[in-house]
This record gives sequence, structure tokens and C-alpha cells, in this order.
Amino acid sequence: MKKLIIAFVLLLTPFFASASIDKNLSYGLKNDSDVMELQEFLTNDGCYNGLTRGNFLMLTLKGVKCFQTKYHDEISALAGYSIKSSGFVGSGTRAFINQKLEEELADSNAEANQEGTTACTPYWKCSDWSTCTSSQQTRSCTDSNSCRVTTGKPSETQGCTATCTPSWQCTSWSTCVNSQQARACADSNSCGVATGEPIETRVCANACIPNWQCSSWSSCTNSQQTRTCPDTNSCGVLTGKPVESQPCTCAPNWQCTNWSQCSNSQQTRTCADTSICGLLTGKPNETLSCNLSSILQDGFDAYTNGSIIGQGGWYEYKSGSNFIVQGTTSIESAKALYINTRADSVINKAGIPLSDGRQAVYIRTENRVNWGEYLDGNAQVRVSKGIWSPCDNFVGVTFKKDGNVSFYNGSDNTYTNFSTYNDNEWTLLEIEWRSIDKSARYRINSGAWTGWYPFWSTNTFTDFDNVGFDFDNRNGSTGSGGVYFDMLY
Repeated sequence: MKKLIIAFVLLLTPFFASASIDKNLSYGLKNDSDVMELQEFLTNDGCYNGLTRGNFLMLTLKGVKCFQTKYHDEISALAGYSIKSSGFVGSGTRAFINQKLEEELADSNAEANQEGTTACTPYWKCSDWSTCTSSQQTRSCTDSNSCRVTTGKPSETQGCTATCTPSWQCTSWSTCVNSQQARACADSNSCGVATGEPIETRVCANACIPNWQCSSWSSCTNSQQTRTCPDTNSCGVLTGKPVESQPCTCAPNWQCTNWSQCSNSQQTRTCADTSICGLLTGKPNETLSCNLSSILQDGFDAYTNGSIIGQGGWYEYKSGSNFIVQGTTSIESAKALYINTRADSVINKAGIPLSDGRQAVYIRTENRVNWGEYLDGNAQVRVSKGIWSPCDNFVGVTFKKDGNVSFYNGSDNTYTNFSTYNDNEWTLLEIEWRSIDKSARYRINSGAWTGWYPFWSTNTFTDFDNVGFDFDNRNGSTGSGGVYFDMLY
């Protein structure tokens, strides 16, 4: 490709080839074939008279400047801008040199034809036409003889009429649902036509196959478990449907009511199995002996309605006239001790001295929202040595206006919340004490016991022999709310 015009004699017929400069050339290049071709060209043009060894030095630089000055206007016109005679062979100078080389080759071919010789004949090979785009097709054509001429070169562009052929690409068929399958098909050539578009729905080749999805088994009820198993394919058939019920071993879940009041030394309750197993396995007892060690053996319901406190061994601490036996209450037609007065009214009853024992009592508060607020609580129950005195041994429980139940904690001499109660409902309170460590524990409505806590003034404790009640409503109004005490045992 890098050859000057050289004549060959082959079978007495001259043959010419052409040359071209294919890269930019500058001062300092050595042993370069393009520089050698440049030097030969400049020699023929009369701007160079040095050696043609391919070294771009001062003589070559001077020759390029001579050529650029000589053909300044032509080179500038071809380049599209005014060039400088710098001696640098850039794209504009190189294009003009190659153009002159083409002209020299054409002149040589014409001269050869006149002399009866054969010039280099291009042999054009073209690629296939491209796809029609914007009404145009293109191809590339190259001369396999490398004659460096464009004479007779085939056209490399042509107009065309687009005939887009869709190329359909489809997804796999879906699962069979209601005896139908579906898929999506798109034309990857984006022709925008429906020609040859594949079908996108079809009747399933086989019968619809159910896809059963089952929920978890339910809890065991009446020795049976159930679940639901819908068909996500909606085939509308029951073939192969999993079972939706099965026998099971039911585990009863017993839930019991609170123990009743003690009657004839018995308490009762009802226990139901919320799992409805239909079994009696592990059913809790529904009766309980309530023959507890206690200070008192008789209840308030032994008194005559309306009688003044003082009968049956009861005596006043301050004003007994404030305490009268009321009429029938909501619990088993019992009579109840009631107070709604303001201040520190107390009533006590003495019993058999006990160093270890238990005291139980039913309490029903009345409209506690109307009580006057009191720090240590309003309705109090105490078991003590002797009549109530801050210096005596005692254990105490208080029912507060805010719904909390507290016991007197001898560990830090404060009241400690341990349960809650509902207003206008009967609540069973139990207190149990022991002498081994001079401590007591407490519970509400047969629930869990508290831990054992020391009681007041343990250093002088020998036994307890009194039970008493107190109602402090010092910031309230008489009659605005009170408390019932009933059924000691």
C-alpha cells in the first residue's frame, strides 16, 4: 500500500500501482516509510533535493514548507481553513498530497493505455445490502487489487422501500386455569403490524390440574381438627382434594370461676374446658373445704337487720353507732356491715389468739369515685394483737380509691400494691400469717399469693387475736360512697 509509482513489466505489458500517505508526519521521525514516500513526492514536485531515507529532518521540513507555500490556496480550500506553512504534514496537507498522487496515477494509466500497456484494474467486492432503514440501504465495497482509485466503484447507498418482517417472541404457556392457558408475544423487530401474530390464549391441552393450598390445622375441638384447602387453579373439580378434617387428641384448657363464699364449710366454683374436648381429664376440683384456722367463726349475716353494733362480741373503737347491719345485699341474701362516714371509724372483734392462722373477708366498695382521696387507702382490714394501735403487732390491707389493693410491708414500712379490685363488686380478701419468721402473705379472689413479708413490730409478736375494719373518707362527703364488709371466716 505504501509504494511510489513504479512501473513493472510483466509479459511486456506495463503495470502501475499507487501510493498514499496514511498518517500525519512531523519533524523528528526516522526510518519511516511514509516519510520516504513524502520525500520522493516532494522531489518530483521540486521542493526537495535530499536523500530519501525516511528521516524527517531539516531538509524535509524545509521541503514541506516549500510545498505548503506553493499550494497554499489549494490546500486551504481542500482543508476548509487557511493553513500555515509550518512544515507539519497534517490532515489538510496530507489530503492534498494524496489527491495529487491519485491524479498522477490516473495520468500514468492514461499514458499506459496510449502505449498499449495495461494499468492496474480495480476488483470491487461488496457486502450485502443492510436492512432498509429510513428508506436507505448501505453496503461497503473494497478493491481487492488495491489500485487506489475509485474509478468504477459500485454505489454503497441506495433508496429502498421498507418491508419490515415481524419476529415474534413468546413467553412459555401459563399454568392451566379454568381450562385455559395464556402467554405474551411481542415483535422484537417492532414492525407495528399483526401479521403472523401467534395466539396468546388456548384451551389447555390436558384437563385442568388443581393446585391445592391448605391452611394450618385448627386447634383440637371435640377431638377434631379442621382446615381449608382451596384450589388456586380454580379447576372446579374435587379430584385429589386433601382432607379438611381429622381426628385429634384434644388437650382440655380448663378455665374456672372464683370460689364462692364459704357455706356449710364448703366453697364451690365451675370449671369449663374452652377447648371443648368433651373430656374430664385433668378437670380441676369444683368444691373445696373452707374449714380454715380463723379468729372468728360467725359471720355478719347472723345479726338482725338494723341492729346496732355491739351484739355478738363486736365493740366500738370510736363511734359504733356509725356501723349498723344493713339489709339484704347482692350476695346470697347476706347481711353486711356497712359504713360511709367520714374520718377514722373502727370496729373490732376479738377471737382466739393464734400464732399461725388465716383470716378471710368479703369486701364490696360502693361508688369509690366519690370517696375523698387518702394516701394510705380508704377501706382497711387489719389482723392485730389487741385493739388497733399503731404500736401493736398487726398486718393490714387497704383498698384504694384508684382501684389498687395494698398490704402493709414491714420491710420498708410502706403500703405495697399487689392486686386490683372492681368497684361495686364483691372481692374476697385472704390474709395468712406465721410465727416462724413473723411474716404474712396476701391474695385476692383465690388468685396467686404474694410472697411472705414481715409485719409490724415483729420483735414483740406472740399471736394475733383481733380483726377490725376502718374506712377513712376524710376529704369526702357523708353518703357519697362507702364500703360493705361481710362473711368473715
